Amino acid sequence: MSSYKFIKGFPIKGFRENFETSLFHHPEHLLLQSKDGWSSYAIADSSESIIDAIIHFHIHEGVALSPLRAPFGSMVFSKELPVETIKDFFDFIEADFRKKGIYRILIKNYPDAYFSNQSVILKSLLPQYGFLNDTDQSAVISISEKLFDDILHKSARKRLKKCNNANLTVRKLPHTKLVDTHSFLKKCREDKGYTLSMSRSEMERTIEVFPDNFYVFAVFANDEEMIAANISILVNRRLLYNFYHDHIKSADYLSPVILLNKCMYEFCQHEGIEVLDLGTSSVEGVINQSLLDFKIRLGAVTSPKATFVKTMQHG
Repeated sequence: MSSYKFIKGFPIKGFRENFETSLFHHPEHLLLQSKDGWSSYAIADSSESIIDAIIHFHIHEGVALSPLRAPFGSMVFSKELPVETIKDFFDFIEADFRKKGIYRILIKNYPDAYFSNQSVILKSLLPQYGFLNDTDQSAVISISEKLFDDILHKSARKRLKKCNNANLTVRKLPHTKLVDTHSFLKKCREDKGYTLSMSRSEMERTIEVFPDNFYVFAVFANDEEMIAANISILVNRRLLYNFYHDHIKSADYLSPVILLNKCMYEFCQHEGIEVLDLGTSSVEGVINQSLLDFKIRLGAVTSPKATFVKTMQHG
């Protein structure tokens, strides 16, 4: 039987990962969220050349967050890792947190569709450690050989036909258009009374570090006027995340986002990407049911996305 060793620090170097991970667990992405305050915990195999699990926390004023600023953090780990080892690992983390005076832990998990086996284990295990589970819903499309039109609800299919009749065009744009697209989306959000979570300068820094993980798709009227756009993130080789999307208010009647999603779906088919994540549909913890229904009409299904919260007892 393999034996394991628990290690901590940041960054954890010199190991090969024995599990599927994500962009949001990459040390350089963590440093884009904050230049300091990170503490990582990992499970290493007996040879100490391979790690079988890792979780990153940002620690500030007694609060440990995983992640600080990203769609999710949480623990990613090998499917072969024994549950008993994971239990001992959380004992190890909590013991270190007590030494650090941590009083609150928040772990934002990935959608179940990303790493289904791991989510099942965490959702079963963490409540045993006193974590409360507040579950949101992501909407995900499983990429198959089916045509995009065939996975649509009939009402969405009618709107797609309206886009085609209006001679709208859709295409993937070069990376050089990322920052301009951010400005376009920012204006769309502001016109509707919303904001973007990332500033232009933050987007520029992130693209500079991870240029190959960002994609832009856009819909045009008259082949030149941008009326809808999307910035997507390649989370890993299997997963594309719809990070930002919006359209100009005057195009409401056309629903150009449907055409946008068709382009993204076909891009995933071409690239061998298995899951297109359309994101959550909540505002301040409350699900926007009409938005979620719209995503479901695009062929998506809901995928639970848990957030685990615990208040530590001291003394």
